[in-house]
Amino acid sequence: MQEGFMFSALNDKEIEIVVGAMEEKIFHKAEYIIKQGEEGNVLYVVDSGELDCFKNYGKGDIFLKTYYPGESFGELALLFQSPRAASIKVKSDKAILWQLDRETFNLIVKEASIKKRQQFETFLENWDLLKEIKDPYDKLKMSDALFDKQFKKGDIILQSGSKSNEIFIIESGRVSVLKNNQKIFELCKLGEYFGDQSIVTNQIETFTYVAEEDIKLMYIPKKSYSSTLKEIQSTLMNNIQIKYGKYL
Repeated sequence: MQEGFMFSALNDKEIEIVVGAMEEKIFHKAEYIIKQGEEGNVLYVVDSGELDCFKNYGKGDIFLKTYYPGESFGELALLFQSPRAASIKVKSDKAILWQLDRETFNLIVKEASIKKRQQFETFLENWDLLKEIKDPYDKLKMSDALFDKQFKKGDIILQSGSKSNEIFIIESGRVSVLKNNQKIFELCKLGEYFGDQSIVTNQIETFTYVAEEDIKLMYIPKKSYSSTLKEIQSTLMNNIQIKYGKYL
């Protein structure tokens, strides 16, 4: 749970309080958890099972993404006191969720989650990579798929010959890009990213990425790729050639 943007800013005591306030809920295949347009008073964290998210833009439901264990949803209605922005129903035979009420959310989670969401939304709104995505809701929900991770100087973030489970995005700090143990260039600008080679092309990584100093990265998990960046896959493929072509 602590990896999610809403909970990552909480300390251990606050996490303990939130976990203690959660209530287990069990749902079954095709059962709706939330419906677009309804009032929302709780959010959910997925413990087991898979759930599909749909949004009606006026011409029927459009599939947006699948939620997996560890992910959360329903926070938009609590953050902004607005109706549910999408519908979510159970995809698997059964799903076990943990439900958090509005009172506990407002008392402990809201301030930290609003600050984190605003940080991610500001980045996504200005990230050149996403300029092709026109629907503001798509960018808004993408913030749910962003997570933080820190690395120490000298840490190997991604090893050549492996397949990445994340697309990493520079928040601060410098990352060396190595081939055959030789540095060929570095990534240091906000928004520069890596790990895309194996996720976008389904091939092993050609390069090793090492933290040159203590760094902060954002990342999008591989399981969220299809519901976030896949719609700009042609741009990602082109960027791979631009970034790495002369070194491949």
